[in-house]
Amino acid sequence: MCLFLIEDISRLECLSNELFYEIFEYLDGCDLIQSFSQLNRRLENLIQYSSLPLAVTFTSKSRTKLEENCRNVIVPYKHRIRSLHLYDYSVIRNFFRTCTINDSFTCLESIVISDISLENTIAALFFFKSLPRLSSLTIKLYDGYGEDGSNIFKFALSLPTLKYLNISISLDESYIEIPMTINSKPSSIERMILNGNLKISDLIAIIQHAPKLKHISCDELVTNDDESTQDESPVLKELTYLSIKRFEADFDEFEYLMKRISSQLQILHLKALPFRSFLFENRWRQLINKHMPVLHKFHFDCFTGEYDFDYDYGHPVPELFKAFTSSFWTDRNWYVQVTDTSDGHEFCIHSADPEKSNIQLKISEYDANSWYSGYLEKAKPIYEAIEFTHLSIDCTDLLPNLMIEILHLLPQLTSLEVISLPLIYSDDLCLSFAESEMLFSIGVHSKITKMKICQTKTIDFLMNFCPRIQYLEIEYSQDIDLEKIVGCIAVNNRTHICYLDHLCLDKVTDTKKTSETLERCIDFERLLDSSKTSFNEYILEEKNKQILLTWQLLR
Repeated sequence: MCLFLIEDISRLECLSNELFYEIFEYLDGCDLIQSFSQLNRRLENLIQYSSLPLAVTFTSKSRTKLEENCRNVIVPYKHRIRSLHLYDYSVIRNFFRTCTINDSFTCLESIVISDISLENTIAALFFFKSLPRLSSLTIKLYDGYGEDGSNIFKFALSLPTLKYLNISISLDESYIEIPMTINSKPSSIERMILNGNLKISDLIAIIQHAPKLKHISCDELVTNDDESTQDESPVLKELTYLSIKRFEADFDEFEYLMKRISSQLQILHLKALPFRSFLFENRWRQLINKHMPVLHKFHFDCFTGEYDFDYDYGHPVPELFKAFTSSFWTDRNWYVQVTDTSDGHEFCIHSADPEKSNIQLKISEYDANSWYSGYLEKAKPIYEAIEFTHLSIDCTDLLPNLMIEILHLLPQLTSLEVISLPLIYSDDLCLSFAESEMLFSIGVHSKITKMKICQTKTIDFLMNFCPRIQYLEIEYSQDIDLEKIVGCIAVNNRTHICYLDHLCLDKVTDTKKTSETLERCIDFERLLDSSKTSFNEYILEEKNKQILLTWQLLR
């Protein structure tokens, strides 16, 4: 009897209907029907007479069987198709020649069309209007450009049940004009993703027909060609999220846009070209107080563009940066980040955890030819104007004497991240008397309690900067010498690094094996320690590719 049951359960036909339905949901609709519908009577009935929704995807690999799939799947099962994804220009063209999307697709909720021509886009949108349940629509034009942008958005905004619109289109020299009519109903769209190039006036023309918008993401917004910033009446009153990946206009036009859409904005992500007007803190403060009163997550980034603007990032004014460190910003947990590269300075404001070191300086992308005798003279005004609390270094050609001078200019640091340094740091350094005095002074006054390093060969040198370090994080790799690290920590714990009691190994692929190796190194170090104070009552924990080692310090 037992043998019979085991054999019976092992057969596919013995699975329950509910389990079959769960399996079917992971399969493409065409593959499901072609593979199972004629396998046996039971499976055929499950497929043909159930209300199981179908998800159908056609790609370039589907070209040879497109007509067959349309005839055997799309047409007879159109009332059960929940999502339809079409990729490839020729597939889309042939699909619409074979099938017509209309109100008989009563279950269709999501459509994704990639690489469609302008003509087919407008024709498809005309038929989509009859779909009773369409809530999500993604369209990517074949060449990215659409001269008839007004009609594309006019049809998309008229879809009666649409909640999500993702459209990739660059309007080039054309413009959007969708006049308001007496009988027109406002769009039901709540989330809009616009990939491509749009003028600010185009965006306003689109969103004024979608008053329920809560989320907008734009690839690129460019300046208006005309003086179209006179009307400042609000067009959106429910928008809570806005992301602009590239804003190619000055602060005046950004301010105009915000006045019209941002009264309920909670999250703002903005990357702007380096116009000087974006760095006037008082203008930001006035705009936020008056027109963004509920904003709580904010990320602003000014990056060096490929054209000349009215602000020279190679010679920044430190006072402009410093103004963004006032209590107006820190009370909202918005903090300054400056990235110093060989091309200039990038300025960023970001939301962050107030418990962390958040006023950040990053030094990166400098090669040997980029460092010069006047570097510190250029950088010193910024380093002294802003009380940076975190420093990140990613420079394979940063010489030790310059590293010492930089850290001497940053006395408020509480955390240090070293991604890369030249290997010279692992050798016995020959410092001048002045450099040795400066290194000693850094150690005496250092406030650094956290350090993250990616190269363990520099650990001995870096410890000199951090006598008050409590937490050390190391990015793990196979060539790391755990025995040397454990020995270095133990020796420093007994001498001048008296507060370190946390070690984190990050990005560990085999946490179990690495933990065992680390434990052997610790036990061996404790055997060598006659005082028996090294790693007292230590605990090893493994979590999310990390190993955390903690121990008790004996005061």
